[in-house]
Amino acid sequence: MLPLQQAYEVKHSLIEYLKATFRFKDKGVHDAFYNFITHPEEGIFNGPYMSLKLPFITAGGSDSAAIPLEIAPTFPPYHHQLQAFERLTTHDGHQPQSTLVTTGTSSGKTECFLYPILYYCHKHAGRKGIKVIILYPLNALATDQAKRLAEAIWNDDRLKGRITAGLFIGEGRDKKHFESQMGETHIIENRTAIVENPPDILLTNFKMLDYATQYPPKQTPMCITNIKHFLDENGNIAAGMNVSGRKMASFLAMIIDHSTAQQEEEMTDIDIRCNNRGCHGAILAEVNRSENTIYWGCTDCDHEGMISEWKGSKWDNSNR
Repeated sequence: MLPLQQAYEVKHSLIEYLKATFRFKDKGVHDAFYNFITHPEEGIFNGPYMSLKLPFITAGGSDSAAIPLEIAPTFPPYHHQLQAFERLTTHDGHQPQSTLVTTGTSSGKTECFLYPILYYCHKHAGRKGIKVIILYPLNALATDQAKRLAEAIWNDDRLKGRITAGLFIGEGRDKKHFESQMGETHIIENRTAIVENPPDILLTNFKMLDYATQYPPKQTPMCITNIKHFLDENGNIAAGMNVSGRKMASFLAMIIDHSTAQQEEEMTDIDIRCNNRGCHGAILAEVNRSENTIYWGCTDCDHEGMISEWKGSKWDNSNR
């Protein structure tokens, strides 16, 4: 393919299309229109231009060897990938920082967050429930990324069989056509399987995430929650959530506040009422400080759950 020849053919085709679309009987008007669209400076065509892309900078040998992740890429990362790893890692108690990656196509933006979240899930493999939510604006993009995620998990013996991921994008009702188990090239896609046994990593879109918070399944499983997923950078309940999400976050915050103010190491009435519609049962809670978890349950219905990552939050009364 000759770029200059291709540019000429595209320009010529557009001119012929415009001439056929806008036909003027008056020759003067016709010539003025043709001169207008083909004017070398003020016309509609510019270029052609040549794009010279510089290669992305690879991290140095010593820097590449010091990746702060146990689950790390087998290839030398780019410099911007290493910077993302350093910001997003949870190694040695590091608190992940909000990170925005703006770089070119095929520069490994997915890997910037993929390996930190795989490492986080690996560290907390024994803890049930969703640990990471990845939001996509387009279902096609989520589906494409799901294959890459499946391959990364399948090809690592530390993750295979221990870490699961699910695709929740509005499809997945038919058990025959949507996978209910992890595979080499696919993640869990069956909606029933995702609801009954929530995966470690959930790929979804904004609409389905909003749907899940407003219309929970009829048989609600244990509510396993990382309280940080409800908070903004300042540790407050995020203002952008829908009403149902904010109510749930407030309910969990009250459980943390009341349960950590007590010293009992067993299920205790913490003077909170169940938030299930129509239920007025008492909430019992137990704080496991060694595992950084709070188990809670209602005395009258089957509403129960576990809260993690509550230490250090503004509702933690452990050291007060």
